[in-house]
Amino acid sequence: MKKILVVLAVLFVLVCGCTEKSGKMVCTHHVTVTEDLEIDTNYSVWYEDSYASKIETIEKVVTEDQEQLQEYQTTLEALYTPYNKIEHYSNEITLEDGMLISTTKIDYQKIDTDQLIEMDSANSKIINNGKIKVDDIKSIYENAGCVCK
Repeated sequence: MKKILVVLAVLFVLVCGCTEKSGKMVCTHHVTVTEDLEIDTNYSVWYEDSYASKIETIEKVVTEDQEQLQEYQTTLEALYTPYNKIEHYSNEITLEDGMLISTTKIDYQKIDTDQLIEMDSANSKIINNGKIKVDDIKSIYENAGCVCK
């Protein structure tokens, strides 16, 4: 009986696979910079066959100091605006009462990864043959202090 169970378990792993082929990973990070300034970041990574297919990043900067929010907006616009010229990449920044929200969306199944590398050569460290491994992205996020699930 034990042999049958072992054989069935092995067949199940072979037929179904031992790792998840597709899904969504979410990584979060919260930083209290000062008592009146907090930053929350949420990375949603959709993947197929261990490679990122889409990533959505939502960064929230919370403070009542409007001048600080304007500084963050200026900094983020300078960082992201050049990338907005790349098809399948978008960044939108909105200001609400005491909060700046930056939303970045990248469709890695459609984007020209060579353009990403041209924009910043550091991208070549994670982009291989036009793809990004989920494990590589997870490692980067976790090294930056994120918790990934």
